[in-house]
Amino acid sequence: MLDIGCGAGIPSREIAQAFPNAQCWGLDFSQSVVDTASNMAREAGLGDRCVFRQYDLKHLHEDASLASQFDWVTAFDAIHDQGFPDVVLKGRHLL
Repeated sequence: MLDIGCGAGIPSREIAQAFPNAQCWGLDFSQSVVDTASNMAREAGLGDRCVFRQYDLKHLHEDASLASQFDWVTAFDAIHDQGFPDVVLKGRHLL
């Protein structure tokens, strides 16, 4: 699973808890939010299955191999916060 605009990583942690074989990644623009998500995953014992990275989603269309590695891509409450939401959606071929 890849959650773009992951924030504190709540969906990733919930998926990892519900599905023990799931590998969850989250990308967010804010390093402080990514640090929070990583710490919360570690505290929940999910640090090995929940990975969070700082990433500017406007570059997602340039890195097609990144998103194509995942079976499921989500964007919970994040697209409207993007500076260029159309570019982000095109990066995942959703627009």
